[in-house]
Amino acid sequence: MALDEITPRSVAQWRADMLDNGIGCETVRRAMVLLQAMFTLGVEWGEAERNPVSVVRKPRQGRTRAIEVLDPATVERLRRALLADGDHFSATLVSVLAYAGVRPGEGIALERRHIREDTILVEQAVSYGSLKLQKTGRVHRTVDSSQSFARTSWAGAT
Repeated sequence: MALDEITPRSVAQWRADMLDNGIGCETVRRAMVLLQAMFTLGVEWGEAERNPVSVVRKPRQGRTRAIEVLDPATVERLRRALLADGDHFSATLVSVLAYAGVRPGEGIALERRHIREDTILVEQAVSYGSLKLQKTGRVHRTVDSSQSFARTSWAGAT
């Protein structure tokens, strides 16, 4: 479509069509943000007279389902099963995810240097196979691990 043919109604229909075709809300939201940025630039450069995307509501950002927290007994059963299979890495990762509260991408990106006596330094995460700064964009954060790991049945094990 030519830029001057794109109206708020056509943008709203495009959004509705994507959602009806099973495209996720976050993907639709990102596509609309990109289109809005393109129109903003088009207005700045004199290629478009208005930004029809700016008046169309984007899908809400955020989690669409609740996180299911596993109880400690379930976590420990999972850990024991992994250890029985000789998978010490996965058992340790399960512990860090369950008891330290790091995100999965952050847990995968942990290196030995990040593990301190009573804290875990979180400064990076794996996202789409690449190391990235942590999600919040801050340089780093620390997670107090002294109390959470002390309560587990494997505390002190190597």
